[in-house]
Amino acid sequence: MAEGKAPPPFTFQRRTVPFDWRKIASIDLDRVVAEVDTDALNSVLNILTFGDIREEDLYIFSLDNFLHLYKLCQLTLEYLLYTQNYLVASIQELEGKLKAAEEKRMEAETLVKIKDEKLRQLKKELKTTKAALAAAAAASSSSASATVASTVGAGGAAPLRTAHVGERETRFVGDRLAFDCIERAYEDFLLSD
Repeated sequence: MAEGKAPPPFTFQRRTVPFDWRKIASIDLDRVVAEVDTDALNSVLNILTFGDIREEDLYIFSLDNFLHLYKLCQLTLEYLLYTQNYLVASIQELEGKLKAAEEKRMEAETLVKIKDEKLRQLKKELKTTKAALAAAAAASSSSASATVASTVGAGGAAPLRTAHVGERETRFVGDRLAFDCIERAYEDFLLSD
C-alpha cells in the first residue's frame, strides 16, 4: 500500500439492524442476475451485514427463505469481491502513474538545475563581454577624439566629418559585437535543451 494515512484498525460491529425478511424476500434473484441489478443488492446490504437474526426467526421461516437469503448473500459477496478487485487494480494503476510523475518531476528538477547553472555561466560571460566592449569603446572613443583633434588642427571641416563618421562606425561595430555575443549566448541556452 502507498505511504499515507493508515486506516483505523478493523473491528466487527454488533448486529443491531432489525432483520427485514419481507425486504429480503422481495428481491428477485433471477432478475438481479439477468439485469446485473447491483442497486437491488445495495438496497439490502445493510440488512445482510448488520441484520440481527434471532433464534425465533429459525422457527418462523422455511428452508426456501434461508436458501433465498444464502443465494442473495452469494450475489452480494461476488459483487463486493469484484468491487474490491477493481479498487485494488485502480490503486495499482494510480501508484504507477504517481511513480512515473515523480520520476518526471525529478528529471525536470535536474534539468532546471542544469539550466540555472548554464544561465549563471552565460550571465557571467555576458558581464565579462560587456566590460570588454565598454573598455574597447572607451579606447576607440579616446582614439577617435585624438584623431578628430589632430584632423581639426591639420585641415578643417571635411576631415572632421570623416573622423566623426569613423567614430560612429566604431561604436556601431562595438554595439553589433555585443548584440551578436548576447544573441549567440541566448541561442546556446535555448539549444542546450
